[in-house]
Amino acid sequence: MDQKTLYQDAIQRIAGRIRECAPEDIVERFSACSGFDAGSYRPCSSSFDGAVCAVDGSNAIILDAGSFAVAAARASVSAYAGGVRTCHRTTPLEIVTVNPGTGNEDFDTLFRDCFRYPPKVHLDHDDPIRNSAVVRDTL
Repeated sequence: MDQKTLYQDAIQRIAGRIRECAPEDIVERFSACSGFDAGSYRPCSSSFDGAVCAVDGSNAIILDAGSFAVAAARASVSAYAGGVRTCHRTTPLEIVTVNPGTGNEDFDTLFRDCFRYPPKVHLDHDDPIRNSAVVRDTL
């Protein structure tokens, strides 16, 4: 079996497990708890002459050894105007250390690369998951 098929099979298996865990009425439950429903969202009218932009990202801990962790993060942006996507960009996958303690050299380097100056505040979280989320949001 080739790598692509193995990957697709793994994704289908995991998606199936998630579906098994999620109640069938999850949308209705979310709406009841949050107060959001289909009417809570307003579409942009066709006469809207601006651009709509969305930024999203993902991050994951690849290795967590307690005092040392490695994470992967990336971000994407899409912009639309006149019903057409005008741009779409995705950052390269960034692999960083997210170890607890004072400062984080990988974060400092990434921040400098993105904004052309060093961060005013260093990343000093003891939580690797939070560290990787900050890296993702910086991207």
